[in-house]
Amino acid sequence: EWVKHSADAFGEQAHWFETKDLLVSYLKSIMQSDYKILVKGSRSARMEQVVDALVAPAANEQNSNLGGDQ
Repeated sequence: EWVKHSADAFGEQAHWFETKDLLVSYLKSIMQSDYKILVKGSRSARMEQVVDALVAPAANEQNSNLGGDQ
């Protein structure tokens, strides 16, 4: 809940999300192939789950482009 106050202080362009799933959905909706995203959070926040959710589709796409010769 404190994060909401921080986001409010940054103004209109700031966003906050109640869940990691909502964050991932938002990022996927705006991401473009040339985007670089920094995911920062404490280990207890388990932000690697966000990274995994964002990277997994790209990894699957790269594997499918290998034509089965892995």
